Amino acid sequence: MKIQALGCGFLVLAVLSVLAAGQGSDCPSGRPFQLTRAVAPVIGQSPLWVTTGREPIAWESPTKGVTVLFVRDRSVPGIATLSGRNRTTGAKARFTKSGLGVGFANDTLRLDEEGAKLKTASADDQARYSFHYIAVWFPDSGCYEIAGRVGRQRPTIYLKVEKRTGK
Repeated sequence: MKIQALGCGFLVLAVLSVLAAGQGSDCPSGRPFQLTRAVAPVIGQSPLWVTTGREPIAWESPTKGVTVLFVRDRSVPGIATLSGRNRTTGAKARFTKSGLGVGFANDTLRLDEEGAKLKTASADDQARYSFHYIAVWFPDSGCYEIAGRVGRQRPTIYLKVEKRTGK
């Protein structure tokens, strides 16, 4: 009986420790890692990643898009789409292909099959991944949940967006 109570006590402590550890993280974006030498470190999970560098995304205003590079694993068949929202406010991010203005932005963006040809990418990298420069309009700073869809897979990427200071 004492052993069972002791085991339950350890379980409660373990659950409380996990909950306390999770409260310190306001945006579970994960640690950037080097997917391929062709691009800066990425965050995300197969089959979709994004390069953000090692700092949060610098945000200026809802009227100024931020260009980021999405990387897609070509071995996963199917249409690839992106959508996103602020985890706190629910405000939706809007997306366009890089170079287009906010008037062309949509709540959901379908990635094309080819992507961009990167000078830094080897032939093997170009065969394995597609690279997509995407402009994202964030309505405010905060933690954004980017919901991807590639075929039947639904990867989620968390992006920390902070107000740009100085400059």
